[in-house]
Amino acid sequence: MAGQHVAIPSRDLLYHDLDAMAAAITPKTKLILLGNPCNPTGTIFKRDELARFMDRVPDHCVVAFDEAYAEYVEDPEYPDTLPYAREGRLTITLRTFSKVYGLAGLRVGYGIAHPEVARAIGLTCEPFNVSSLAQVAAVAALGDREHVRRSVAVNAEGKRYLYGELERMGLRYQPTEANFIFLDTGMDSRACFDGLMRRGVTVRTGDIFGPEFTTWIRVTIGTPEQNRAFIRALEEVLAR
Repeated sequence: MAGQHVAIPSRDLLYHDLDAMAAAITPKTKLILLGNPCNPTGTIFKRDELARFMDRVPDHCVVAFDEAYAEYVEDPEYPDTLPYAREGRLTITLRTFSKVYGLAGLRVGYGIAHPEVARAIGLTCEPFNVSSLAQVAAVAALGDREHVRRSVAVNAEGKRYLYGELERMGLRYQPTEANFIFLDTGMDSRACFDGLMRRGVTVRTGDIFGPEFTTWIRVTIGTPEQNRAFIRALEEVLAR
């Protein structure tokens, strides 16, 4: 029997509304999904917010924390979700090697969960779902702390460069804790996408995230050269 998806509106369009999520829990609620940082906004909920939320989550609910971009977070109030599983709560913390570790093509990640949650996943996942090469690369990546340090540093530098350029251009953007920036171009996001594509730049259009974001785009923070190329292309598209 298929489950029913319940979507909770964001707070101020850009933030998870944990209070509203908690209020929406019923005896039928089985799984709660929380992205932190959130995609596409790059926003996070903080330690105190999560603690209040978890105090309201009943024991029968599984809480899944999608933390694909966690390594990029700079805010010291970013919550550590692993203690919840250690305390016996039905939680799973999901991480990936596709972002800061640079292994997107190998399709590998991991979850840290309460044993009961892990057993349930084991009963439903396909066998041999991660290749042996991906597993070897993932183990090696975990030990390569210098690569992670460099990746985080390049992202932080690029983020601040893009902030400055967007402010110079008078464009609204959402400060991010991830490796992308969500920004309002003031023009139709599909038209902006097409214009950028013709100039060799790929972004994600905001309209796929809801009717409130038809003028927004999400751009990944790249190398200094890529960031400069994006700004040049964006200025040309907006000028037209």
